[in-house]
Amino acid sequence: MRPKLVALAYLQSWFCFDVLIVMSDWLVVSQKDSTALTAIPVMRALRLVRVLRLLRLGRLSHMLNEVLQYASDGLTIVVNIFKLTAGLCVGIHIIACIWYGVGQASSSGFWMGS
Repeated sequence: MRPKLVALAYLQSWFCFDVLIVMSDWLVVSQKDSTALTAIPVMRALRLVRVLRLLRLGRLSHMLNEVLQYASDGLTIVVNIFKLTAGLCVGIHIIACIWYGVGQASSSGFWMGS
């Protein structure tokens, strides 16, 4: 791959979207202690747009499968084990977040202490 072509393709596709997300994060962090900015909820909503970046994972998976067609069997096995491990970690993280939310929402207080 040629770096200039990759950079040009990135600038034409996802660059503006990434800049918007990073700037919203910077704004939220820089204004966290300040009461001057009343648009914090709007900025937090913009952070939800980051979920759209997951769409790129679908393309990455497709590209990885194309590359693995020409790879050795050993490399294919290692990559598949890595994908399964990463998926397991994501699933465990989601379950942990759900349990954290259940703990926060309980009426008897937070189970991890005050």
